Amino acid sequence: MLKKFGQKLGFIENKYYLLFTISFCKFLFGFYSTAIGSLLVPIGNEFNINMKAQSAIFPANYIGQFFAIFLAGFLADKFGKKIVQITSLLFFSLFTIFFNFVDTYAILLALFFFLGIFGSAINTLTDASISEIFKKKKGVYLNITHIYFAVGALVQPLIFNYVYARTQNFRSIYFVLFLFTIFILFLLIFAKYNTSADSSIKFSIIIKILKNRQFLILCLFFALMVGGQLTFSHWMPTLFQKNLRISSEVSNYSLSFFWASIALGRVIFAFLAKKFSEEFLIKLQSSALFLIILVSVFFNSYMLLIIDYILVGFFIAGIIPIVVAYTSKIHEDYIGTRIGLLYAFGSIGAFVIPTIIGLFADMIEIYKAISAISIFFAFIAFYFFKKDKA
Repeated sequence: MLKKFGQKLGFIENKYYLLFTISFCKFLFGFYSTAIGSLLVPIGNEFNINMKAQSAIFPANYIGQFFAIFLAGFLADKFGKKIVQITSLLFFSLFTIFFNFVDTYAILLALFFFLGIFGSAINTLTDASISEIFKKKKGVYLNITHIYFAVGALVQPLIFNYVYARTQNFRSIYFVLFLFTIFILFLLIFAKYNTSADSSIKFSIIIKILKNRQFLILCLFFALMVGGQLTFSHWMPTLFQKNLRISSEVSNYSLSFFWASIALGRVIFAFLAKKFSEEFLIKLQSSALFLIILVSVFFNSYMLLIIDYILVGFFIAGIIPIVVAYTSKIHEDYIGTRIGLLYAFGSIGAFVIPTIIGLFADMIEIYKAISAISIFFAFIAFYFFKKDKA
């Protein structure tokens, strides 16, 4: 019945409807990812824990993803991306409802674990689907899709401030997530995935892909990029509140400014991806990020840091989708499995790097610890410049 309704509307065969629908999955994951940063201080206050204890949220959220993400990509290649995406969305919606009833820190960590697994599966399958549907100009369309991620991350602090001011309950943001998830499921029912499934695919393919040295290096770089971006996102509200005594409202709005700069950066780098090679853009972005993050160690004021972090957001914006697109030059086949492996490494960076920053956060000012991330982008820039000379 729903399929016939979708066909009457003319959406089923339209790949741009599919682009629009799948991109909302990125919006959902961006909203969810940024919520962690907004929640850290309220969680610390409610459960009476310090920043070191709060850091347990990062491994809880990301550690299971190393296995879950590439498994989602593998299952999508085997059974089809739509069925795995819908299943992931259903489970994600279920755990967002459970989150509204959590009353102990241990249960909260368990829910972060499951939400992280299904949230990242949703995110991975979005990139895999776009890469297969738009085989030409992947960098352009992946940047467009990642704009939705940035928009979701941008509006989350605004909605969080509004909801929290009225309920004084940090859990309420997860009911908003539930509503968004149901809306996306409704849209996805009408979409026809013009993507392939291969029931003969075996786990040995994963080993084959990882034996490619260039791909493995990109996976390690991807871990550094994702971990670096999420370190800024997760710790920014805490940094401004704890180090600089800025109000929680302004700190959360600052997080919106950061993601607004990412949204703008992705629009601009989607355009630049039409004009310049992926290698050139990676070199440009990684070099700029090295310098901008490095100088932040000297900025012990709100205005200087927020300007610096806005510039970080702008340049980090396009590098992640461009690297996803670039991997197709190294390994064309098994798109879901390849991108799943890439995001599996990203999940390692996503919990290791913010967690390490959190371990130092009670000893030194957070912005000084974050400035060390500049080293990551120095390595990435060096590799691509050296690669040109080889």
